[in-house]
Amino acid sequence: MAVSVTDVGAVAREVRRNSFLGMWAFTLQRVTGVVLALYMLPHILVIGGIGNAAGMADRVQSVSDPLLEALLLAAIAFHAANGTRLILVDFGAGARIHKTLLAILMVVAAVVVLVGGAKLLGR
Repeated sequence: MAVSVTDVGAVAREVRRNSFLGMWAFTLQRVTGVVLALYMLPHILVIGGIGNAAGMADRVQSVSDPLLEALLLAAIAFHAANGTRLILVDFGAGARIHKTLLAILMVVAAVVVLVGGAKLLGR
């Protein structure tokens, strides 16, 4: 069944029907968390000026690529959206509608990635 991303109701119904989405959300939350944690170390070293910041900044700039930045944006958007869902579910605000909440927040994350990615790749 093809589901249009603009039809939030259809996306929510598809998410509710698929019982494995919670497992994938859990797994991707952990993977994006590790990726973002590994990204933060060199980022803090370069921004903070620890060590040979000038040399490290040159190396980081040499691997800087708009596509990698768009992938980083996608990881951040997914991690933030799913983390928001998890917080709402843990505090009971979204326990009964957690799959619908997942669909809505993933659509929001997709919009953020599409808009931000277009700006990053279009510069």
